[in-house]
Amino acid sequence: MQKGKWILGFVLFSFYQITYSQTQDSVRIEKLFTDLLRGQADSSEVYMEVAEISGRLNEGQKINWIRYNEAKYLLFSGHPEKAEQIAFSALQSFKENENTLSSLKFYALLASSLSLQQQYEEAIRYFKKALEIAEENKMDLQAAYIHNNIANVFFSLLDYAAAHTHAAKSVEILRNYPDDPNYPSILAVLSVSEAKLDQFEMAEEHALQAREMAGKSSNFMALIIAVHALGEVEFSKNDFQEAQRYYEESLALAERFNQKQFVLLNAIGILTVSLEQKNYEAGVNFGEKALELAAITENRSTLYSIKRKLAHAYSGLGQNEDAFRMMNEAHEIYKETNKSETQKAINDLLIQYDTEKKEKEITRTRLELLAKEVESARLWNIITVTGILFLVLMIVFMIYRSVMKERIMRIESKKEKDMFDALIRGEERERRRLGHELHDGLASQLVGIKYRLESDNSVSPNIKQELLNQISGAHEETRRIAHNLAPSGMKELGLIESLRRFAMDNSTPHLSIEFDHIGSGTIMLSAEKTLMLFRIIQELVQNAVKHAKSDELFIQTSLTDKLLDIRVENNGVGFDVKKAKKGNGLTSIEERVHLLNGTFSIDSGEETNGAIAHISIYLNN
Repeated sequence: MQKGKWILGFVLFSFYQITYSQTQDSVRIEKLFTDLLRGQADSSEVYMEVAEISGRLNEGQKINWIRYNEAKYLLFSGHPEKAEQIAFSALQSFKENENTLSSLKFYALLASSLSLQQQYEEAIRYFKKALEIAEENKMDLQAAYIHNNIANVFFSLLDYAAAHTHAAKSVEILRNYPDDPNYPSILAVLSVSEAKLDQFEMAEEHALQAREMAGKSSNFMALIIAVHALGEVEFSKNDFQEAQRYYEESLALAERFNQKQFVLLNAIGILTVSLEQKNYEAGVNFGEKALELAAITENRSTLYSIKRKLAHAYSGLGQNEDAFRMMNEAHEIYKETNKSETQKAINDLLIQYDTEKKEKEITRTRLELLAKEVESARLWNIITVTGILFLVLMIVFMIYRSVMKERIMRIESKKEKDMFDALIRGEERERRRLGHELHDGLASQLVGIKYRLESDNSVSPNIKQELLNQISGAHEETRRIAHNLAPSGMKELGLIESLRRFAMDNSTPHLSIEFDHIGSGTIMLSAEKTLMLFRIIQELVQNAVKHAKSDELFIQTSLTDKLLDIRVENNGVGFDVKKAKKGNGLTSIEERVHLLNGTFSIDSGEETNGAIAHISIYLNN
């Protein structure tokens, strides 16, 4: 289930170790803010000593030593917007000399701050500006660090292939600088990207190498990342116990050195492996911990991932009310992430409205001038009377046309509904006929062939066993298809158990289908409507596998007194909902849901991973 975790990408920001004349003051300032970040110093005492040192520094030293280290501390302690303000102010002071080495590190700091605020396009732009300065000045190390930072932006976007490209470039440069203190950290980042791409051997080799190097150099940051990378490798290999052990080790290190971003990352990792091992109590504990830390960063993607997994953990413990609440909150976040597109559409409509309004004003002005000219004409009265008569006739005609159109629409709507009902019933009869023919015909013939082959001693044992295995596989696949076409026991099992059995029967090593139900009680739907709803869900699953190329699906039903709520979620490539609704597939589903006295909606986008289909059926109405 590695590809379906939907966990927010790994985030690490390395900073440039620009060579300056390191005076005792600059070294002391860096140590003060480092101790403050690790929780080994008091904030008021640090700022008091920094203010004392500031009195003997010039303006350039204040910016490069005090403001830069303060901004790094703010960034790592969860205040990227404040770090952004400091970086932007510093760059303004370098405006006339923007290609200096000082500008380089503040461009990198500004880009990192923007990335943490999910302004990825701006972040990449400033990273590229820093990269230009580094390459222009032949600063290989700084270019390596920038490539690493760009890799981490792509981690946040879940683009692991692009992240691997930039991480590999960074490591390639640093192989010429094996003693560089950032080398093990960046090597660990490369390992994580390789684990995400299922390159297990390389990922494990690089993670072990990074851990060994970090241990020798006492680089706590690199050690945290390297151990986490080993957890990612084991998770990708589905060894969940080993993955949890590494996540817990990395978590302990992160807590020891007060690295909240890595505490969050490892808490999410433990939450995920706990769900895989059905240890729902541990999942809730670490999920709540991750949720508390994620709320500080306000990263919407991270919050969505945690809340969705927490809903699963609560459901596993039987806490259905908490599960329902958490899943609703996750769904609201999912919709909120698409608000920018919605807002853009609204702005486009407002612009269109303003344009049309101006055009109408121009038209009205021209008509007024024309009316004045007509008033002076001798034929005005004739024109006026004729115009009024024409207008009256048009009004009468429009009213008559509207009434007739409404009547025709009602007749056509009833005809379409009757035709649709007949089509559904005919389609269901044909499904049952095909299902029975497969089960009673082809399946029975396969069994007969199997028995005959078993008793035939003229075939060599090896060939016989191979043929028997193929016939057994074909028989099982025929039975599965026949069952999907004509599910048996629908009346006895009901919708919930039928969906649970459908998920189990159709899950394969290449396709994982999970099903979860929240709530209790009886679903008050007729057998015909129950079957229709089952077919709708079945079609959504088939569409996700066929068109979205999904390898993991999640079906959830929840039941209250008067509402049956259904979600079908996939991790496919996503699609444009407006374009898709022009076809027959989604329109057909929407019409069938309407016949069931329900509503249907689907959330997705061309750049969004996967889609969520939402069906609400109102009961007892």
